[in-house]
Amino acid sequence: MVEQVIQTAAKNIMKAAGIYGIARHAYLYARFVSDFRRFKKLADGGNDRPIPTWSQRLPYLYDKTGNTGFDRHYVYHTAWAARVLEKTRPELHVDIASSLYFVGILSAFIPIRHYDYRQADISLSNLESRQGNLLDLPFENESLKSISCMHVVEHVGLGRYGDSLDPDADIAAMAELERVVARGGSLRGYIPGMKSSDDFPDFHSRNMHLFQMIQKGEAPGPSRRMYPNPRRPGADASGS
Repeated sequence: MVEQVIQTAAKNIMKAAGIYGIARHAYLYARFVSDFRRFKKLADGGNDRPIPTWSQRLPYLYDKTGNTGFDRHYVYHTAWAARVLEKTRPELHVDIASSLYFVGILSAFIPIRHYDYRQADISLSNLESRQGNLLDLPFENESLKSISCMHVVEHVGLGRYGDSLDPDADIAAMAELERVVARGGSLRGYIPGMKSSDDFPDFHSRNMHLFQMIQKGEAPGPSRRMYPNPRRPGADASGS
């Protein structure tokens, strides 16, 4: 009986939310139409100013807010890493598939070599773009003094970017990063967190297996080395 009441209440809430969403969208679109008509009237002053037509509309309905919204995941971690690298100033920094905004700005003051499974067609001074597979990086063991791979590991192995399906690819990717970073070198990494074990995104979005291991204290760390990479047969963990 209680379960039926809860299910009925949940359905009603979802229905009400849907109705509210439709009504809100209709209101905002009506406001957009009003703004368009007012702007067109204001622009029609007899000068050479181009006057937009209705076919040239491109409504953004949800930007009239009190504060400017931004993706905290991508703004804060890149700002943190940039501040660190501004202080360390490595001769060369290697980045594996992090945000292009991040490496693009960094290249203004640090030589950057950026690798991505889908090579980025980007042309900037001090920035070199190459193709690379996070599960099989083209570097010798312990050869990189400065490396970053942020907001990437959780996306590997889901097939989203044309890579092979592999439920354990995130662990293998971490092993590969650990393999190539030099002793005494710097590896800047970031993976998103989640509020609870039930907060698991849809398939193709991200794999939270590694974060769950970290929460449980099961993820390999400095005292439990991850390489050799199980997805890289023959990899030597000795560093020789």
